[in-house]
Amino acid sequence: MTEKTPKQLETEKLLRQRQRQQKIAQRRARQKAKLQKQHREAPKVSGGTLALPTPTDKPQNIRPKTPRRKAVQPKAVSPAVVPRQDPAEADYTAYIVGGGPSLKGFDWKMLDGKFVVGINRAYEVLPNADIIYFTDEDYYARHIEAMKKHSGRLIKGCVNVNQTYDPRVEKFHLVGPNGLVMTPGCLAHGRNSSYAAINMLAQWGFKTIYLMGVDMKWGEKGKKNTSHWHDGHKRVDGEASYVGFAKNFDQLIPLLKPHKVSVVSVNSSTNLKAFPIETYEEHFGKDCFLP
Repeated sequence: MTEKTPKQLETEKLLRQRQRQQKIAQRRARQKAKLQKQHREAPKVSGGTLALPTPTDKPQNIRPKTPRRKAVQPKAVSPAVVPRQDPAEADYTAYIVGGGPSLKGFDWKMLDGKFVVGINRAYEVLPNADIIYFTDEDYYARHIEAMKKHSGRLIKGCVNVNQTYDPRVEKFHLVGPNGLVMTPGCLAHGRNSSYAAINMLAQWGFKTIYLMGVDMKWGEKGKKNTSHWHDGHKRVDGEASYVGFAKNFDQLIPLLKPHKVSVVSVNSSTNLKAFPIETYEEHFGKDCFLP
């Protein structure tokens, strides 16, 4: 998707302000000329002319100056409810499971008992995931019936929040690729679902986020069928596109810091260098992959 840059938005804003100022100046000039004409043509009476406003009088029908508008903020649209944990167990830690090929052979039971956000087809191997997050319309059309059998919450990132989906699906408004959006119900997407999921968890108050399977590359260079841990992924991004995706995560580091959110990439092979890295074996133990 194509988004306007902050510089383009600022230029358009200044242009609109200048156009409004020109219209106001033109209207005032016309009113002043009209009053001057009325003053010159006023009928004579004893003792002077009829009492007409002089050209220096403030016209009575000019509206007061409109206050400058504040910057438009994203509007909250049906925000998904913040997950509730048992206060005794709430460590505000979550795992985001992507589709990278580094997860081939992973023992999914290692995630039992953890708060998990599964991206796209993770619902197929993580029946106990708390959230299944997805974005693409084509993915939704092909997988909604199977996803409805999942026990977790189904959350979709939407550019058009007025689009109608299955009642099970909760919506977040994707307002742009850049930044960290803390307005409830709105997210920055970084052109990657894992980026949007980080924004969602930060907005909900989670403090430690582990990324899994966010490889930012194919499993084997030049082999399209190694792009994911699962088969049959219809949309496969080109290898070169991952460079841009990975760079988008760099902007999150200073934005997450004031909220005391830390992100760690748990991955034995990743091109995502924005966050600290732990191997799967370091994090889960040496037996985390099935023989």
